[in-house]
Amino acid sequence: MAKIRILIAEDSATLRKMTVMTLRNSGFEVLEAEDGLQALGLALSQKPDILLLDIQMPKLTGWEVCEKIREHPDAKTLPIVIFSTLNKAGDIKIAKRHKVAGYLAKPFSNENLISKISDALKYNPAEVLAKSDNQPPAEKPPEPPSKPAPKPVFPCEMVGDVAVLRFSGELDKPQMLNDSILKILKEDAKKILLELAAVTKVKAKSIIAVSRANKLANGLGGAVKVVLKNPGVINDFKIAEELDNLDYYASKEEALASFED
Repeated sequence: MAKIRILIAEDSATLRKMTVMTLRNSGFEVLEAEDGLQALGLALSQKPDILLLDIQMPKLTGWEVCEKIREHPDAKTLPIVIFSTLNKAGDIKIAKRHKVAGYLAKPFSNENLISKISDALKYNPAEVLAKSDNQPPAEKPPEPPSKPAPKPVFPCEMVGDVAVLRFSGELDKPQMLNDSILKILKEDAKKILLELAAVTKVKAKSIIAVSRANKLANGLGGAVKVVLKNPGVINDFKIAEELDNLDYYASKEEALASFED
């Protein structure tokens, strides 16, 4: 029996490699794309069984890839699983509009990843698309009022218009880090400084969370900058191949001054 072929489109080399390893160890055949344009080309030429698609990518966003795939006669029924740090209600609505088979919020566990893949294998986009073409859209029930966003789970102080998050010890809670940064960005503080001088150890998923938060802030006209001192932590960022995407400094004062340049 032929292996199920999965195309993963993710611009973070670290997360892409980790996900590819998980999928191959689970018995899947895996294709890789590092940007949206490459993902679209492979989806059309290699005809994977499932597309695992990030939203924020260079050249074409995940939404643009979805739209072009759904418009293509030979690929419009391809099951698509979105995986992204953007997991607000509005993003999930857009995903549903593109008839995706699943939505996986980052960071995710290997178990959740495999579960979403299994669900996607049972998904029938052709049936969903046929229903949407032949039936008028159903009336949507009124949405419940949104709950206030939680306060940042890490200590935060404002220095001018820069939000400063200070960490020490082991940076091992990527989801909490991600939630704190997203909360700050939602409150229109687009300049964020992560003071990691006292951090002695950092997990790969935390590094990915920092890098992706910087890309999101860049898209909003801001930036996430980092204070790093520990040689081991600096090396961890280098190994993760994410350091080139970040501005990092040896002191808080130097980093704050860089926001004024």
